[in-house]
Amino acid sequence: MNPYAIPPFLAFILSFALVYWVWSYGAEGALRRIFLLWTSWLGLWNLTVTIAYLLPEAASATLWYRTAGSFTSRFIPPLFLHFVAVLTERHNEPRIRRVIFLGYLSGFVFSVWGISSSFIMGDAVCFYWGYYPQAGRGEWLFGLTFLSIVLYAFRLLYQALEQAKGYRRNQLKYILIGAAIGYSSGATNFLPLYGIAVYPMGNLLNSLYSVLVAYAIVEYGLMDIRVVLRRGLVYGVLAGAMTGVYLSILAVLKRSFGYYGLEEHYLYYTAAVPVTVVLVPTMKAHIEPWIERAPFWKTYRYSEIFHEFVESVVSVLDLPAVASRIVEKMCSLL
Repeated sequence: MNPYAIPPFLAFILSFALVYWVWSYGAEGALRRIFLLWTSWLGLWNLTVTIAYLLPEAASATLWYRTAGSFTSRFIPPLFLHFVAVLTERHNEPRIRRVIFLGYLSGFVFSVWGISSSFIMGDAVCFYWGYYPQAGRGEWLFGLTFLSIVLYAFRLLYQALEQAKGYRRNQLKYILIGAAIGYSSGATNFLPLYGIAVYPMGNLLNSLYSVLVAYAIVEYGLMDIRVVLRRGLVYGVLAGAMTGVYLSILAVLKRSFGYYGLEEHYLYYTAAVPVTVVLVPTMKAHIEPWIERAPFWKTYRYSEIFHEFVESVVSVLDLPAVASRIVEKMCSLL
């Protein structure tokens, strides 16, 4: 078993677990449908890469990349654009519908082109993690199209962010940041195409970004992504703390009882578990307030909200304007 095939395989499992979860519990609608399609395609791409890393010879890897690889990788950009268009509620605009159509058309053209010739994708070569294709003479055409579609999707996100208010602004801001992290990691998938031996991390990090969006769809209806990040960070830090405590207890038990000749290590493993479990509530009680105090997602206090609100209406003499500001402020807080 090639250990370097484990990350894309885990990303494949994660993608389809998210598909099942959102399909089972997500609210009906266009956003749910396009998210399911987009994440399923990411899962197929991850499976394609996993199988390619496990292939034993260059000829079979080249054939696999030109067939399955061409088909799965070429549709990721237009699916992402489609998802962003639905998220920003602009998918019904004629101009954006034309751009989405052209994106899908480019995916079809590059798929057929990649399968039928070596102009887009060359032969696979062996890196330390497995076989990976080399760029053909026309690979830059796909790279340019990929970049153009993704940047257009980011432009839609940024335009929606500028116009959004309240929780909607927070939602779009963190989705934009998460997408930037996910797609910047995708650059590592292009580098080996040109002979640069950098392990491709785009598979795993794009799937982790999908986790945030899926959790928001199911649990929060795509509201404030800060809640998702905060809760995930709390349990991530807690898991790390539990691991550290468990290993520390294990080391103490080995050092203490090993001195007396007791070498039954499974007894130490078993004894350390209940001690760690007992300490979990205390650790969580200390970690949560520490995470909450981070300025990254500071919540405004009532005095700050009241002071800002008073400044906005104290000099206004127009009663309808005052009423409008009161309604707007209450809606943003809710």
